[in-house]
Amino acid sequence: MPNWCQNHITVTDATPEFRAWLKDGFSFHRMNPVILPQTTHESVSDAWNDLEAYYSAWGTKWDMDENDQRQIANDLLESGEACFDTAWSPPLRAIEALSKMFACVCFRLHYCELGMFFAGTAVFVNGMCRDDHYEREAEVMKIACEVFGYEDEETCEEEVST
Repeated sequence: MPNWCQNHITVTDATPEFRAWLKDGFSFHRMNPVILPQTTHESVSDAWNDLEAYYSAWGTKWDMDENDQRQIANDLLESGEACFDTAWSPPLRAIEALSKMFACVCFRLHYCELGMFFAGTAVFVNGMCRDDHYEREAEVMKIACEVFGYEDEETCEEEVST
């Protein structure tokens, strides 16, 4: 079972083309297609090679199921923001590829993974990514509390008082 990374994406300046693209769901494979080599999948190394291909293309272990893809797309169409979980890490490479497809659209992705204790905010414009990645407790907990609603009393109280 993987560690789960929480993600919150906000889309601004959505174009009609991007909105039309969302009608088929928010799929990492559609953002950055992965073509796996033909293998028998009988060995553990074949399975790991597939996971490495997904991670290289998307920044995360696997795509979301179709229900989640539709829900995220609907949320983005309705409000311009959505929350979702990914395995291991945030889908930075997938969103970067999406940003290349829709250069005028701005994507902001907040992410937090408390199992391995990291968080960050990545902004994507015109296929370029600026990722502010944190591993220090104060910075990670600030994102966890402010974006994802965690209540770490000590850390959150310190943030409020400063």
